[in-house]
Formats: sequence, structure tokens, C-alpha cells
Amino acid sequence: MKIYKYFLRTVYDIGLIRIIGRLKFDIRKIIYSFLPGKLNLIISHSNQKSPNLRNTLTNLENRIISIRKDTLIKKNIKFNFLNEEKLLKTPINWNSSEFSHLWRFNLHYFDWGRNILENALINENLDKEIIFLYFLIDDWIENNIPGYGDGWSSYTISLRIRNWIIIFRSFPNLVKDKYINSLWQQLSWLFHNREIYLGGNHWIENLVSLIIGSLQFEGKKARNIFQYAMRNLEYELKKQILNDGGHIERSASYHLLILDRLVELGLIIENIEGIRPSWLIDSISKMRDWALKIKLLNGEYPKFNDNPDLNFNIDSIIYYSKCYLKKSLINEKSIKNNLSKIYKKVSFNNTDFLTKKNSNYLINLCNTGWILTRMNNIELVFKVG
Repeated sequence: MKIYKYFLRTVYDIGLIRIIGRLKFDIRKIIYSFLPGKLNLIISHSNQKSPNLRNTLTNLENRIISIRKDTLIKKNIKFNFLNEEKLLKTPINWNSSEFSHLWRFNLHYFDWGRNILENALINENLDKEIIFLYFLIDDWIENNIPGYGDGWSSYTISLRIRNWIIIFRSFPNLVKDKYINSLWQQLSWLFHNREIYLGGNHWIENLVSLIIGSLQFEGKKARNIFQYAMRNLEYELKKQILNDGGHIERSASYHLLILDRLVELGLIIENIEGIRPSWLIDSISKMRDWALKIKLLNGEYPKFNDNPDLNFNIDSIIYYSKCYLKKSLINEKSIKNNLSKIYKKVSFNNTDFLTKKNSNYLINLCNTGWILTRMNNIELVFKVG
């Protein structure tokens, strides 16, 4: 009898709408796996020719790189995700069963591609690496059938199309028509395969990518996607951000990841549309204040619940968000700096909040369910449910 009650309570907590949504999503996924790629695109309304690309994000444009006929393309490339390093041969088997599911997801994200781009901006002499990055984008398009494999998961699409947009806008002379067509197909696919049933950070990732992706294209459909995603993101942030500024999943890592996404989104919207939505500013401000409160004396943060490793520290995201809120140039050689060039102000001195120690004796994040106490150099953090 008890098990029956637990089952009913679980179904009640999840909600019937989300359960039905999950079933529909998984049934579609099974159907896609048996159909040819082109038919999948037709079924998902993602087969239309891509509209014209808008002239946006010109602040990201870098020097022109020319591909010479004698340019050598690497035959092997190392990838290191989840503390597992693997040497992959080109063309890459993007859906190899030799890799774990999560490892393959990291391969499809193209976060590593953005890291290559960041290194190129810093070092200014990695032209071969950039050319190879575009070769790997070619490789992904050629070897990932629409609707099949991890590359067509809505979550991996969400991360990948944002990374591709940043890469394409940084070196536009290397972009081919098939890259733009693939970007539009993936954006349309994401719009018709949204992860509403999952909610949380997955749904926010979907919405952020739909906004950024739709802003790259002209036409009615792109504008409709933009308006839909903006409306739903505003609603989700009001629902998912707690009164104390924490995120509803109560994970510091996911909180900081979402904050990073929202700041970049804010900068891109302002670059392209010239607007700063008040609801977005309010969300970023509340989440930034929460991050300041949970920062520990050693520069780390409490790692309760699910906490994936981040490729940035808490100080950098606090600085990033404060620059956006204060309309200040980000003082570092990076993509973030290029995005913030819309601000004419000289970068402010960030030492006041990067080195400042939070001396509060008691911090009660009652909505998150965390309490932090500080006595001299001793910190205690409690998760109280």
C-alpha cells in the first residue's frame, strides 16, 4: 500500500502534462531513428531553405584567414571530457558506441570548438587550428543524419548552435552556405522538438538558443521563434529563480551556468536589437547577488546536489554579470570582450568585489534551503531541505 502511495505521489509531483510530453517526445525520437534524414526534416518542418542571414554581431569579426591548397588537415585529434582522453580519427564517428553517452554529448556540444576560438583570439597565431575547426564542422554536417544520434538531441543542438554562431561570426569569410543551411535546420528542429517536459536548465538552454539562433536570420518564421522564446524565457525565469536569487534546481554549478548563458544572451540581444529587457536584467541581478553570497573564502562554492565541473570560476561569472549590469567593457581578451564593445565606458575596477570577503556571520538562503555561517576563517555550510 505504501509503495502505491509513493507512486501516486511521484506522478502527482511530476505532473500528467510533463509525463505525456515525455512520452510524445520519446515516441517521436523512436520514429525518427527508423526514417531517412530528409524525411525527418520534412516531418519536423525543418526542411525549408534557410532564410537570408542577417548582418549581426560585427564586433566579433576577426582577421581574414585564407585556406591555401597546401593546408594540411590533421588525421587525428585528441578530446578530453569527463577526465577521459580519446584520440579520434577523421572523419569522426560521432555516435560511436565505444564512448559513454555523456562523453558523446560533450563531443557534440562543440564547447571545445569555442575553446579553440578563444585560444586563437588570445594567441593570434592559430590560423591552422581555426581552419581545422571549420573542417570538423564540415565533418559533423556530413556524418550526422538529421534526427539520428546524440547530435540531434535537443540539448546538444542548444549548445552547439550557439557555439557555431560565435565561430561563424568570428571568421565569416570561412562560412559556407551548407553551414548556414545546417544551422537553420538545427534551429528549426529544436523549435519543433522543445524539451518543455523536462523544464529546468534544459528548457532554459533551449529558449536561450532559440533566441540567439532566430536573431541570426531574416523572415517571419525567425521572428516568430524569437518572440515565442522571449515570452517563454521571461515566464520561466520568474518561475525558476527563487525569491532568494537561487535557481530552482539548487545546484551552484547549474546556477552559474545559467547565469553565464543569460549574460551572454543579454549582450547578444543588445548587440542586435539594441534592447535590455527589464525582466532579464532583474534575473541576472538576483542570480549574481546569490553567487556573491555563496562564494566561499577559498574562492569555491558549496557543491550540493548535481554539480558538473565548470570551465570558469565563480569570480569570472560574477565579473561577467556585473559588467553587463553596469554597461562596462569586459577587460580581457576574449569573445566576451568583443560582445561588450557596445559599451563606451572604460572598464571599471573589479577588485572591489573579486577580493572582497563576505563577512556576514549568518546567511540564510531560505528558498534554496542553504545556511552559511562564517566565524573568522571558519565557514560552515548547511543544506536544510
